[in-house]
Amino acid sequence: MWRSFVLAAACSALVGCIESNHGSRIEMTLVGIPALQAGLTSADADNPKRHYELWATLGQVDEQSGELVPDVAVRLLPDGFTAQSVLGRHRRDPLPTPDADPAEYLSVDPCMIERDTGERIFYKPSELQALQDALGWADDSPEYLDRARVQTRTVALALNSLIALTSYAARPDVPESIDIGTDRASWEANNAERLAKCTAFFAGDDCADEACRRDRKKYFVGNPDAMTDPRNGIFYGMLGEEAETQDPYSHGMLGGIEVSPPYDLKNLIGLFVTAEDDFIDPATGDLVVDPEHRGAVLTSGEARDVMRGLYRVEMRNDRRIIYGTASVYYSLDDDPVQF
Repeated sequence: MWRSFVLAAACSALVGCIESNHGSRIEMTLVGIPALQAGLTSADADNPKRHYELWATLGQVDEQSGELVPDVAVRLLPDGFTAQSVLGRHRRDPLPTPDADPAEYLSVDPCMIERDTGERIFYKPSELQALQDALGWADDSPEYLDRARVQTRTVALALNSLIALTSYAARPDVPESIDIGTDRASWEANNAERLAKCTAFFAGDDCADEACRRDRKKYFVGNPDAMTDPRNGIFYGMLGEEAETQDPYSHGMLGGIEVSPPYDLKNLIGLFVTAEDDFIDPATGDLVVDPEHRGAVLTSGEARDVMRGLYRVEMRNDRRIIYGTASVYYSLDDDPVQF
């Protein structure tokens, strides 16, 4: 009965008596959601692009029975989200020979840069060698060793296909790549140009409307040196293709998602995740959920009251391919203990 209501409630508009945030937080593990490449919003109905949505079913107390009954379904991340590589946009070309260096055939987002200088974070081996020769770095110099270390980590993350849950940009325009430079002067000048272009791109300086500028802030560019500190966009957490996922570089355990939704979740009935076709509101230019063409429910679970201020939700689907566990903390700003 509850699952049938989920679909019905989700198809309703985001209306109802919804209280604003009173200190709610969701800590979740989620396994099995496939990666999606961020795509253009679909004016072409025959070739829609997709993103994910996290929903909560909230209830209200029935006056006669005193029980909590379903009332409304709300989007917990109003801009949607996606699952993609922790690096964000990147490409791994096929190796021409089995013994070829995979680092030479990896391309990353052109705005994966250092925030203060605009220098590229990742260099292919041939690029790093050319830069070393041009700037006179010794093999044991900190300048060379630090960039070689990041190169190794970037390749490890790309080859292991670690999946992150990130913010979603419906119109992912991509800035053009800028050359490294052939000497110190051109290297520093190109770094400065790259910093200016990427900063302007993230800010949406070339956008014609505010919706475009908001979308640019959600465009995700990863950071191989610190996955939780992306160069742009929002990093919500790690997803695992297996129940436990290891960082291929440090071998530490990865996993877990944290979300602070804009609603009070004290009347939570359950959580569910859907895959939705992109739909841009023509009036506002924002990514919204098309009420006429709803996406499939990928996984769902009912909230179980564990203790005051905490729900536990076991997320499952019929084939047990996508599953996870959520701890939902609510009313965190409400402390009945008085001193």
